[in-house]
Amino acid sequence: MNSEGYPVRRLRGWMMFLLSLMITGSMMMVSGCNRSGQTGKVQISGRFGSYPDHMVHLEELRINDIILTDSTRTDGEGNFHADMDVHDAGFYLIRVNREQYIPLQLQRGETVEVTAPGKELRSRYTIRGSPGSVLLNILEGWAHRFESISDSLTRLFMDARYETGFLARKTELDSLYYAALDRYRDSVRRFITRHPGSLSSLLAINKKAGQHLLCDEEKDTALFFMVDSALMSRFPENPHTRDHHERVASMKERLLERKKAAERLATGAPAPPVSLPDTSGTQIPLSSLQGKWVLLYFWAGWNAQSRQDHIVMKQIYARFKTRNLEVYGVSLDEHPVVWKGAIRLDGLPWTEVSDLLGFASPVASLYFLVDKLPAYFLLDPEGQITARSERIEEIHEMLKNLPII
Repeated sequence: MNSEGYPVRRLRGWMMFLLSLMITGSMMMVSGCNRSGQTGKVQISGRFGSYPDHMVHLEELRINDIILTDSTRTDGEGNFHADMDVHDAGFYLIRVNREQYIPLQLQRGETVEVTAPGKELRSRYTIRGSPGSVLLNILEGWAHRFESISDSLTRLFMDARYETGFLARKTELDSLYYAALDRYRDSVRRFITRHPGSLSSLLAINKKAGQHLLCDEEKDTALFFMVDSALMSRFPENPHTRDHHERVASMKERLLERKKAAERLATGAPAPPVSLPDTSGTQIPLSSLQGKWVLLYFWAGWNAQSRQDHIVMKQIYARFKTRNLEVYGVSLDEHPVVWKGAIRLDGLPWTEVSDLLGFASPVASLYFLVDKLPAYFLLDPEGQITARSERIEEIHEMLKNLPII
């Protein structure tokens, strides 16, 4: 862990906008109710004891914007009251300044009471009369507790930097941090499972803790689908439901493409055809190497792991090139200087090709290279895929164990 270890995929629309305003614990405020042309009142009253005679602003969080909807002033004891027109259930901030705010999930007809005794509004507040806002309060409590643990561990880390035994202390602090992160993540996942039909779950599913998304589209696909199904059943016309539905639709498209790619790139399948120009502009088809074992790999000059792997790859090539092995390298660079410079600096003696389109290359889609490099495919003399890996060491072991080579 470094000193940034304890600080604090697409996040859509106003969620991204709101992220710039909020510190770690509170992020995307989203809402829940059927869209309607009707307008209803929400009454909000409360007491901010540390903010007497102070302006209080109510802001609506829309898909791509934050709109000031009302303002009022606390009295000499911090009491306030406001009536607000609400067209659709939604999420709001009640704010005294840029840093101090409380998130609310409001619906027409609610009479809401908010109380916060201290300067730090989100650290300790109570709310009544708004079930959605009560759920947000639960999430805010977890976020605040994690922030406190994170801050404490950061201070301990900074104090220990120059002590004897720092590495052991760092390992201990790492373990404490990730244990707290796992507890926080598990709490949020359970919250979503219990409340999939509440749009407060959209806040939960998009939360971050430091640099970590608590719910990941790849690992927590079922949660994203669960929320989408429940919200589309209950609130199909709500704009935030629709926004999440579009996100899930994109996820389903990617899953379908991944399934197709898994079939296309399965062991025993013929390697999809590739024909790209080498550094001189001459088209070199992958099929020109048929009859040999081929190590097909994808890399880029800007990718550090690719460059490090070239050391091992040159050893592999030197050992096996006389035993019917060839290498066919496909660069996902975009700039010829970077690509050709890397070939020259790393001393690559095998076939290297590129269309210099980066990840926009049709080849990247064909081999389902989403964003991670390098990627390796071992092809037999008939051009069929024998193995694939992201680690050159695994490919090396496979080559050593192939009796044909």
